[in-house]
Amino acid sequence: MSRHSRLPASLFWTICTCLCAADKTSILTSVDALAAGLQDPKLVVLHVGTPKDFEAGHIRGARLVTLADLSVTGAAGLRLEMPPVDKLRETLLKLGV
Repeated sequence: MSRHSRLPASLFWTICTCLCAADKTSILTSVDALAAGLQDPKLVVLHVGTPKDFEAGHIRGARLVTLADLSVTGAAGLRLEMPPVDKLRETLLKLGV
């Protein structure tokens, strides 16, 4: 597998932020917009954290995903790199994304 087949998480979020800025949307939402959106069956809310954090409180209907589910330690020892695309796709599909 090519070393370019993995994106560092920071680069992934930078790309997402840039894409959102380009089309005038935001990766953030208001409480009111979220409350209204929770009625939409197509909306998937992910709680990224630990099971303990999730049990302590989360947005109604949120699905737990841990950092281990969304990241890998790369060959150079860098932590929180994005996993290979196929693995990430499989994880997100299981979460309903």
